[in-house]
Amino acid sequence: MKYSEIHRKLRKAGCKVVKNGKRHPIWMSPITGQYFETSYHESEEAKSGTMRDIERRSGVIFLKVEDMNITALIERGRDGKYSIYIGTPSYPYGIIGTGATVTKAKEDFMAGYEEMKSFIEETGDSFVEAEISFKYDVPSFLQEYAAAFTLAGLERITGVNQKQLGHYISGYRHPSPRTTRKIEAGIRSFCQQLSAVEFI
Repeated sequence: MKYSEIHRKLRKAGCKVVKNGKRHPIWMSPITGQYFETSYHESEEAKSGTMRDIERRSGVIFLKVEDMNITALIERGRDGKYSIYIGTPSYPYGIIGTGATVTKAKEDFMAGYEEMKSFIEETGDSFVEAEISFKYDVPSFLQEYAAAFTLAGLERITGVNQKQLGHYISGYRHPSPRTTRKIEAGIRSFCQQLSAVEFI
């Protein structure tokens, strides 16, 4: 990122140059109360370590597109509807999605992502793009793939009885962390077995 962009973001956050030093401008951040230096060379690219130091002292985050890999969490409510939200605290935007199915919730989430992108770019800021990985809670996963697995099949794969699985799918009950890990391990093991299949 060039110093011109860093300076623009600093000013927008309320940081001010308090002294034009001989070698570097000295800034003061109202966020952290700290003083720090940048560079007079506006067109120069700031080194990664220098930029991180300015971030730490100013309290202003400068994120590159390639820096962000985020997790979006999918949850199923008692009403049977799904919600998706950002599960990565460092991502600077709050984006949500809702829908009657996981697919609809994902579509709503991605529409929200594009809407946020348009808004941020309209303000003149650089939007922080993200590689998004979706992570399910157990009820969402079981409901999403209900057509692919019978309860009997899931019982054989996970070792969790059908009645419990039915409660999780309906949202009547939620699995404990231990049961969640058990279900995940069983499904992962099953997927590994499938990936090893070779036909003749």
